[in-house]
Amino acid sequence: MLNVKLALPLPVAVMHNGGAVALLFVLVTLLARLKEPGPKELGPVA
Repeated sequence: MLNVKLALPLPVAVMHNGGAVALLFVLVTLLARLKEPGPKELGPVA
């Protein structure tokens, strides 16, 4: 909504969204690399 109110051009809005996507991708990638794989769950032993 600020894009319309401040009369920002469309490329600025697209770059802003692209930057947000890039930051989200980096965050998810770092979290996936930092998370250690947990022990495998074993089912009930009969």
